[in-house]
Amino acid sequence: MPNAEKLLELAKAKFGELSPVDDKFFRAAAVGEFADYSSEDESQNDPATANSWGSERVLNANRIVWVCTDKEAVKYATHKGIMVEGARIDSDLDLEESIIPFRLLFGNCRISSDINLRRAELRSLFLINTHTKSIDVTCIKARGDIYFQNGFKASGEVCLPGAEIWGALSCEKSQFANKGKCALNADGIKVGGVIFLRNGFKAIGAVRLIGAVIGGDLDCENGQFENENGDALNADGIKVGGGIHLRNGFKAIGEVSLRGAEIGGDLDCENGQFENENGDALSMPNIFIKGNVYMRESFTAIGRVDMMTAHIQGLFQWRNFSLLEKVILDLRSAKICTLWDEERSWPQKGNLYIDELEYERIADESPKDSESRTKWLGLQHQYCPQPYEQLASVLEKSGFESDAKKIRIAKNWEMFKRGKISYWEKLWLLFLGITIGFGYRRWVTLAWMFLFILMGWGIFCNSADIFSPTNSLYANGNFDPFGYSLDEFIPLVNIGVGDLWILSKYSVGSFIYYYHWVHVFAGWILTTLLVASLTGLMKK
Repeated sequence: MPNAEKLLELAKAKFGELSPVDDKFFRAAAVGEFADYSSEDESQNDPATANSWGSERVLNANRIVWVCTDKEAVKYATHKGIMVEGARIDSDLDLEESIIPFRLLFGNCRISSDINLRRAELRSLFLINTHTKSIDVTCIKARGDIYFQNGFKASGEVCLPGAEIWGALSCEKSQFANKGKCALNADGIKVGGVIFLRNGFKAIGAVRLIGAVIGGDLDCENGQFENENGDALNADGIKVGGGIHLRNGFKAIGEVSLRGAEIGGDLDCENGQFENENGDALSMPNIFIKGNVYMRESFTAIGRVDMMTAHIQGLFQWRNFSLLEKVILDLRSAKICTLWDEERSWPQKGNLYIDELEYERIADESPKDSESRTKWLGLQHQYCPQPYEQLASVLEKSGFESDAKKIRIAKNWEMFKRGKISYWEKLWLLFLGITIGFGYRRWVTLAWMFLFILMGWGIFCNSADIFSPTNSLYANGNFDPFGYSLDEFIPLVNIGVGDLWILSKYSVGSFIYYYHWVHVFAGWILTTLLVASLTGLMKK
């Protein structure tokens, strides 16, 4: 007896008289063909109109459950499994904890009640252009793939927490709707291949992949995630062997969270749109990325891009897009191999957080001149010295010593203007900046010294009559104002002129008397600063 007849005989014993719909289903299961209930009129095959379909297209779900779970019936289904096309499936499709040795495939169907595959085991599950309510496949084990795609629509939560899928999870061209709640929950899922939430994927409600483990990519290219004022995509702690693609039409309204994620490839947000104005648009603190990060080419963020303590082993691209005023870039304590940015894509003043950011180099295409980089550092939300030192160190290693010095000088001027220091510390900084360029411009000190010597020369020259020789042997000698100015100004250097002449007692209280001591004191101060600069003690 052919398998089809044997299966029909068992079905009649179970369900009694079989309808043409039942007969078609059981015969198809036994020979490995589609049970096709589609109308010849293609306009009547849209699952959205399934309520208007006649009884000739309505299949009771208990027929499917019986073939999958009855020890005798399952023997007569082929390895191709159950394949249903164009049917409305009524009543509960409950296959909880079932062990199904073949695949389930539903195309252009409407499944009217909830689907329960909790802790079930099967080869593969395909819901193609099929409309459902909620689906619970918690802890399912699939030896192949699970597809919800090409017109698939779910009205209610689709649950996959703890699922194990040896192949791929594909949700291309699909819609998951559970507004204000969780639309797709795949916390702790393990997928050997890739997860596709792309090319027409749309979620109205949260998408969760917390703690998921994916052998390949998480590809959300051109996907739409909408959960305003909540998590649009939450993949905290996810581990991805490949890359994560949030690019080329990707759009999230609500927070995208990748806290503590580990990515084996790139994080690509090129031409992606992230919108969460009152919170984090893209939250990635403590993320680890072996590859590169691309935020470029019309990338848009409304809200905070949080990459605190992120570790990027490749390059970080933040370029070639124009930002709105509301974006905030937070790279505090992040570690980056290569920084690749551009001035027109920098955040607005006060919206850049780079305290303790570390990077090894700046890309050749990025600005390295001190003027541009000083402007970049000035965008910080508050003054912090470490970003200046980090930048100066990188510029020095790249051969831009002059620009590195200018950055360090800018650091001190910024500390003077914005630093949280006392009034006296500000005065000291002002003095160091004016007299010695904070230890990086010795020529400023030399200029001050030269100016004092010339000024002293002029003053002493006009007041030569109040100088008296220290020895009567020089009573008729000529006073040398330049030599005296030089000798009195530079300490520890004695050319003899200062020892031969002193101010007469009549000069006490006069301008020349007080200026003389200012001249000597300034000489000690400036000479000391110059020596300290030469030895590196005065560099701040």
